[in-house]
Amino acid sequence: MKILKIIKPILIILSLSACKKEKTPDPEPPACIERCNYFSDFTGHRWKLFRFYEDSTTYALNNTGLMPLPTSHSLSINICDNDNIWIVNGDGSSYVLNPVKCLSTDPDTVFQPAWSFSADKKQLIFANASTLNILSLTTLEMKLYEYVTINQGTGPKLFVRLGIYKSI
Repeated sequence: MKILKIIKPILIILSLSACKKEKTPDPEPPACIERCNYFSDFTGHRWKLFRFYEDSTTYALNNTGLMPLPTSHSLSINICDNDNIWIVNGDGSSYVLNPVKCLSTDPDTVFQPAWSFSADKKQLIFANASTLNILSLTTLEMKLYEYVTINQGTGPKLFVRLGIYKSI
């Protein structure tokens, strides 16, 4: 009988703990934690090239996320390109307003090839097969880079070019 008096409370406690409400699983994180708003950050803005850098050091080529580096050369922007404004639309179209022309025959508006984001939203892909890598993109600023090979007197050399655009 004494054993039953000891076992009975233990059984009651065990049965109550078995009826314990299951913990609700944590909600799934949003599918897009980083680069979620790239579409809205990119479209509907007027973008102006603010700075342009070039670097051929091995360190820069392997660490584009740190650009611009002390080894990066700031390139001057042509006076006729300095005022260009890139307008990007949500339908994949974009164009450049060209107020000061490099040549008198240059058009006032230059339509750009259709664009889209890569699946991972790390690149802008244009219909003419050119691709720009996205280093960062907000509603105020975007940093785009590409790798280019330039023929120099000693032969071809690989460079990384970084353009910093500001929303105006």
